[in-house]
Amino acid sequence: MPQAKSAKSLLELSIAYVVQSMDQWSWKPIELLDMSDSDLVSSPLHQLPLRVMEEIVHYLHMNQLLSKHLKWVITSELNELLLISRDEKEIHVQLKHASIQCPLLKKLKFEKTWKFLDIETSIVQFLPKFQQLEVLEIANTSVRDNSLEVFGTYFKHLRELDVRYCLGVTDNGIQRLCGSAHHLEEESRRKDYIWWDYGKCKGIQILRVKGTNVTKKGIRIALQNLPSLKVLSHKLVVEVLSNIHQLALESSVVESTRQSTRYSSRIRLLLGKRVGIG
Repeated sequence: MPQAKSAKSLLELSIAYVVQSMDQWSWKPIELLDMSDSDLVSSPLHQLPLRVMEEIVHYLHMNQLLSKHLKWVITSELNELLLISRDEKEIHVQLKHASIQCPLLKKLKFEKTWKFLDIETSIVQFLPKFQQLEVLEIANTSVRDNSLEVFGTYFKHLRELDVRYCLGVTDNGIQRLCGSAHHLEEESRRKDYIWWDYGKCKGIQILRVKGTNVTKKGIRIALQNLPSLKVLSHKLVVEVLSNIHQLALESSVVESTRQSTRYSSRIRLLLGKRVGIG
């Protein structure tokens, strides 16, 4: 016996109608400082509640329409933005739009793909606007150390960072992300100890750097500067932790030996005085 299909809710029907109508919506450039920017658009959805916006985004994503209609759902109410485009120029426009419309964004994710995306210029240019960002997933892109310096300067609320397979990320980038200072070796070979305005990502709990050019040094920097770190994805993590543990043991033995030596010397001194008095 055939089963009756469940009736769709009014919200589902409304969302389907809105999405179908998007093809007929006209492009109205946003006015910026009395100048029209043809890359940006004022969305008819900007006054909708966040929950409804999230449902629309979910509907678009499930029906493979998100990339096509993303410009309409980038509004001031948006907390999470998923970029699924494979086109670098389109991503540039989307980030530009988001940096103006939703600077309070909490999560920014690039859909995982094996197509390398050359977007570091857009990242450095627009991401400083998202200073409330908590989650950033940007794997397999052209992100390099300069981008991590931007993150370390502006993203003090960052909790999760995924830069897997970003070959331009090195130990220097990790230092700029969460370190406090570094040594700059000048042409004279003299090292100056300098402080900088980045390294503010101290609250990171999940850091994924697998497939980058980060070495043991960078892993050690992360472990030493991220007190809340729970997940660190890299093939050298176990080895670095083992080395740190071994060094701690050796240091403990040395310190214990020093204390024992000082204690013995103190006893001999006291005994010597006591013998002299007697």
